[in-house]
Amino acid sequence: MNLIITGLPGVGKGTQANKIVEKYDVKHLSTGDLFRNEIKKNSDKGQELKKYMDAGNLVPDKLTIEIFKNELVKPIYKNGFLLDGFPRTLEQSRAFDEMLVDANIKLDGVIALDLAEDIIIERITNRLVCPKCGKTYHKLYIKPKKTDYCDVCDMKLIQRSDDKLEAIENRLKIANSQTKPVIDHYNEKNLVNFITMKKTDDTNVVFSMIENVLDRL
Repeated sequence: MNLIITGLPGVGKGTQANKIVEKYDVKHLSTGDLFRNEIKKNSDKGQELKKYMDAGNLVPDKLTIEIFKNELVKPIYKNGFLLDGFPRTLEQSRAFDEMLVDANIKLDGVIALDLAEDIIIERITNRLVCPKCGKTYHKLYIKPKKTDYCDVCDMKLIQRSDDKLEAIENRLKIANSQTKPVIDHYNEKNLVNFITMKKTDDTNVVFSMIENVLDRL
């Protein structure tokens, strides 16, 4: 099963992606993780990526597509994938469609997570991450056992530069203008399944809604 999960930053795509991968045995491909791995390597592409991400700006389509093409051809995705954070623009969607045709791969569905922006801002600005293992915490809802330190490797937690308020507001503004056409693009192909969330919905409630969709595919 080949899927896309999409929505504004902070709606919980990563959390739900992990649940989908566990139940449906597909390979999770997060563009954000790809970008951060490239940045860690301190390559020329990584340095360019960091410049955009630190400012809360979307990475240009040409650079994103180049990195993504190199990843998708790896054998680990041959049994199915779940894309998280890509395609993020209409141009990326069209380029991805061409990639699928060239590789003779069928896209089975798009999961679109929807959450009010004020709730998203609260979520992201209180998010903390371990700089070593990448485990994510939340100051209000997912607290580490030891304040400010990772449960897994005991590293001091940090707030990513692109999770600060100014960067978040900029990311949401850009995402609203550029991501909506992606959803419209796939909705025209009858591939989009909307998951509308409330603040009180925990991750299990949201996943139950997703299961209802995926079990029909």
